[in-house]
Amino acid sequence: MTKNRIVVTGLGVVSPVGIGIEQFWTALMAGKNGVAPISGFDTTDFSSKIAAEVKDFDPGDWVDAKIAKRTDRFIHFSLAASTMAVEDAGLDDFPFDGNRAGVIIGSGIGGSATIEDGHDRLKEKGPRGMSPFFISKLLINMGASMVSIKYGLKGHVSALSMACSTGANAIGDAARILERGDADIMLAGGSEASITPLAYGGFCATRSMSRRNDQPEKPAALLIRTGMAL
Repeated sequence: MTKNRIVVTGLGVVSPVGIGIEQFWTALMAGKNGVAPISGFDTTDFSSKIAAEVKDFDPGDWVDAKIAKRTDRFIHFSLAASTMAVEDAGLDDFPFDGNRAGVIIGSGIGGSATIEDGHDRLKEKGPRGMSPFFISKLLINMGASMVSIKYGLKGHVSALSMACSTGANAIGDAARILERGDADIMLAGGSEASITPLAYGGFCATRSMSRRNDQPEKPAALLIRTGMAL
């Protein structure tokens, strides 16, 4: 069976060391470390107090205000990185058959902040206090789904959840779809926004997180291994 040749034509990234390929690559080449004391919540009672947070990210730069309010942070990351990749590939002004274009964007946890907020609302206000967007904000597939809707990618659409290897698996699956000729274009990757008290506390409980809180630049390899980079 003849396999089609696969090429990467566009890239996009939202990361702790840079937003956008140029900023990201410059930081990598300079050896910049994105690990630092957590700023998103109070870590007083946590054994580990450091992580690689995405900072200086404004969803308003990438997502319509109404959509941003109705979607989780990991979905914002998916839309932002996908926008960069589409523009980098030149697909924003290139005609293509949407039925022959697809997307695979996965997530290890999905809407972590949404889950915690929903639980708090349930406890404080009861079921009637829950947001009607609670479920759609937390589902892992919503990153891929929102990107599919935005760019008219009507072919293969799926969302993997393979823990730390989710993004790599998505790229591999997309490549195989292209190789066998089931699509002409695939947008693939992963998105995570799980540095929240519940998720982070769980990682601390498994002793996955470094406790060298006074030296956040030292244990970067361990932190990346836990999948908390985005």
